[in-house]
Amino acid sequence: MYLSLSPVRDRNANARELLADSTIADITIIRKSNLDSTVVGIAILRKSDIGNIIVDIAILRKSDIDNIIVDIAILRKSNIVNIIGDIAILRKSNIVNIIGDIAILRKSNIDSTIVDSTILRKSNIDSTIVNVAGFILLRGYLVGVSGSGLSRSLILGTSTLHWHT
Repeated sequence: MYLSLSPVRDRNANARELLADSTIADITIIRKSNLDSTVVGIAILRKSDIGNIIVDIAILRKSDIDNIIVDIAILRKSNIVNIIGDIAILRKSNIVNIIGDIAILRKSNIDSTIVDSTILRKSNIDSTIVNVAGFILLRGYLVGVSGSGLSRSLILGTSTLHWHT
């Protein structure tokens, strides 16, 4: 990887408690003020600690996000802090909700001009992401944020996708 930052590590039995702002269903939420001095204001998210986007800016490293929240992130260009290879730096305000392993982004943050290009973990894409604002493809599901809530349409392989509201 291109980063030289050190991830937050469990140094003792109390480490997770010291880092935790709150814990919901075994999901640790880290407070920005409790991070290592080497990563002040920035959290390197680890599989054991993720369940929500945590600080104002979080660095998601491919090696640290195996089958967890943000397998795929699609954001407007203005909401992307930086992209370094497979590393996406996201802003906390871009995340609306977390449902299981699926991260749902705000409808207004989807930009069709980059929908097909700004992603993480390309191996989780089952089909080309459609250029429809408000919809993102995550781990085989087309996820939509609408007034009626979350809608899903299972995508099988690379079959042509048709979405109807």
